[in-house]
Amino acid sequence: MYSRDVLNGILISIGNPEVNIVNSPKSKLGYRVRLRVCVRGKDVFLWGINRSLLQYEIESNYKAEEHSGRPKPILVISGLDNLTKLVEMMNDKLISNNDWETFNTSLKMIVEKEHLKAEGLEKILKMKGLL
Repeated sequence: MYSRDVLNGILISIGNPEVNIVNSPKSKLGYRVRLRVCVRGKDVFLWGINRSLLQYEIESNYKAEEHSGRPKPILVISGLDNLTKLVEMMNDKLISNNDWETFNTSLKMIVEKEHLKAEGLEKILKMKGLL
């Protein structure tokens, strides 16, 4: 089991926060924003992170194989509740990585439903450098 500080270090150093914008015919704008945090590493290490996150009521999915093109283990944290708890657990003062800043801002926008408007989606696209 890892302490909160160790989890912070792991997530900031090797955690990969992803903000994906994908086509969605169900959305008014035709797009939806998908957030998740991926951690790659050895299986024992990822299981330790998984157990440690459960102490903070954060659920994650361990996969022994990411996909056929990348047959290595991965831990994926997704879902608004889990991601909100994860960001609350992390120390904001330590996060200076632009990926985490974009992720945190996008998460706040999604929680407040700003991403459902064209202006919100445009803001997320600008943060990602796609506009």
